[in-house]
Amino acid sequence: MQTRINWTICIGCIGWIGCSPAAPTSAPPTTSASPYQSTPMIFPGLKSPPMKLAVEAGLADDTPILGVVIDGKARAYSVPAMSKMNTHVVNDLVGDVPLTMTYCDRTDCVMALTSTKSGQTLPIDVGGFDDGLLIREGTTFFHQKTLRPMQSDSTAKISGTPVGVERMSWKEWKQKHPETLVFVGAEK
Repeated sequence: MQTRINWTICIGCIGWIGCSPAAPTSAPPTTSASPYQSTPMIFPGLKSPPMKLAVEAGLADDTPILGVVIDGKARAYSVPAMSKMNTHVVNDLVGDVPLTMTYCDRTDCVMALTSTKSGQTLPIDVGGFDDGLLIREGTTFFHQKTLRPMQSDSTAKISGTPVGVERMSWKEWKQKHPETLVFVGAEK
């Protein structure tokens, strides 16, 4: 029995040494006392998402959407489709105008950005969470709600300019904009 106990202790030691948690990944530092700690969850923004015509969308009339009109062209983004971690940031082109739509399902915060860089999407990614969605451009993390850099000593500016977003039901949006295109989710 003594041998068996020593063997168990030895296996426990090996397991403890071999199963230690992995070294932490490089994540943005936590800057608030949020119950949600900052995360290393970085996903590329969805680029040039699949869009559907209003008549082909298949959305229920009461589906909440986020809508914008750029140069007279209406674009809608289904809130349920943007509620997945890998679709919190959608980098789109409306004609040749870049449009990035961001949505945080935890805080229900929305931000849309556009740019004068014609013909190319903005390089915005999901950057994690720190008392709200973090978005990332290059190596700089920005708070989605304020567009301020997460690092307080940074003077970086995000390349996009905020643009107004309308929230309403799919029924209301398609009545106002019957020619709209809509993002209903990333096709697999």
